[in-house]
Amino acid sequence: MEDEKNDVLQVDDDLGEIVQTKQIMRGVHYVVALDPEMMLPHEYYIVEEACEWLTAEATGYGHRLQHHPEYLAYGADSPDDGRPIIEYEANRYLARHGLPMMEDCRILDVVTFGREYYPEYFGDYIVPAITTRGTTMRYVTISKGVFLIETDQMQRVLAVCYPVWACELSEYAKKQSEMLEYDQERGIHETEGYLFFPESSACLALYELWSVHRTIAELPNIDFAAMLNSLWIHFPEYVVAHNTLEQAGLNDAFGLFLRALGIDSDLKCDESSLIALTEGCETDYLKI
Repeated sequence: MEDEKNDVLQVDDDLGEIVQTKQIMRGVHYVVALDPEMMLPHEYYIVEEACEWLTAEATGYGHRLQHHPEYLAYGADSPDDGRPIIEYEANRYLARHGLPMMEDCRILDVVTFGREYYPEYFGDYIVPAITTRGTTMRYVTISKGVFLIETDQMQRVLAVCYPVWACELSEYAKKQSEMLEYDQERGIHETEGYLFFPESSACLALYELWSVHRTIAELPNIDFAAMLNSLWIHFPEYVVAHNTLEQAGLNDAFGLFLRALGIDSDLKCDESSLIALTEGCETDYLKI
C-alpha cells in the first residue's frame, strides 16, 4: 500500500476535504474525508467502475460520484453502505490471482456480517444440518439466523448463528449453550459457528433475543407465558437479578446515558420487560 497523489484525491467536490488516502489495490482507494457540513470524518472505498473484477451486481451498491462519474463510492465505516460487497469482490479477485488479501479484512467476517445487510447478495443465514442434539429433521425460523429445530433424536433445540449470539446474548446466556466439537477444538470465535440451546436453556436465549426482536412473543411456535415460567424454573437467580435491576430502573440505558453526561434524569422501569410467573400455566413453551 502507498499514499498517492492522483485523480482519486481530487474528489473533494464530491466527498469534502480529503484528509487521508491509501491505495488498497489497483483501482481501489481507501479515503477519509471530512463531511463539509458537520466536519466529521467519513471513510470510503473509492472504486473505478472500469475494474475488470467489479461485477454489475456490486456496481449497483455503489454511489456514483457526481463530479467524477468514473468512480463509485462505498461507505467503509458502516456495513450498510456497500462495504461488505466491495470487500468481498476485491478479495475474491486477489485470492484468485494469488495475491495477498486486504489487510485487516477477514473474509469470513465480511460474509458473516454481510448476510445481515445483504442477504440478496450473500444469501441468508442457513439452518445448520447438524446440531449438538442430532441431525436437523424439521425447523422453523424464529428470526434472522435463529432457528427452532427438531432433530432425529426427537429433541428440540434452538440454534443461534454468529454474529447474532455474539452481539445479542449476554455472557451468562452464552455459557448455557452447547457447541459442536469442531467449534470447540478450533475456537468458535474463529469458526463463527452456531450456539445451540436445548429446551432447558433455550428459554433464556429466547428471552434475551426478544428484547431486540419483540415479534418473537407473537410467534405460534413459542408460548411466551410458558417460556417465562420455564425461565423461572431453570434460572431463578437470573430472573430475580433481572427484575430487581428493571424495577430500580438500572436497565434504562438511555436514562443511565443521560446521567453519565451529568443530566438529571429519572430512571424508568419497563414493566413489559419484567419476567412474570403465570400460575396455572404450563412450561412446555416450544411448539414444533
